[in-house]
Amino acid sequence: MTLQSVVPIMPALQVSKAVATSARSGQGPSISPRDLVGPRLGILADEPVTDALASAQEGVIPPQGRRDLMHLVILTGDAGAMLEADSDRMVLTGIRGARNDCRLLLRQAYGTVRCEVQSTGAEAHLGFLSWRHGAFEEVQTIHIQRRPVRGYQGGNGGRLITIVEYRAEPLREVHGLVWRGGLLRIESLCLTP
Repeated sequence: MTLQSVVPIMPALQVSKAVATSARSGQGPSISPRDLVGPRLGILADEPVTDALASAQEGVIPPQGRRDLMHLVILTGDAGAMLEADSDRMVLTGIRGARNDCRLLLRQAYGTVRCEVQSTGAEAHLGFLSWRHGAFEEVQTIHIQRRPVRGYQGGNGGRLITIVEYRAEPLREVHGLVWRGGLLRIESLCLTP
């Protein structure tokens, strides 16, 4: 996995391997992941996707909501999310400053996932999901903490911009991302088989 900060504000990143089931519990009727994502769940993709959010339309995804896109499905938990246009691309952002809860489930499996993430608030959790034995498991976890900044903050207003890239081991391909906690803006989601 490669982490690269693209602004002088350095994040406090804690990376850890995790194998924890990332399923929702006790929330309404159970829906099969294949019904959510489609019949190609678990199958390695044939072609790369330069931006998985490009096909999205602007709008709010309400709490406990769902938005179907060409390459992924966005599921929200107790907090909603928003898709918005930002110059030349679509971004996914939270509505709350903290306690966000969102899953991005990929319709196919990918060996490498790369995204640009902006953090403006409290500590956030970003996890990469794999599909194993009929359930989503978190195989990599990244904790993004915003450190106090003193003095000049530059043109980004103190926002932390991080490029996160995860390269999966064989048979542990990425099937999604989970984001919990602080306010993030997920941009430029690139997928490679």
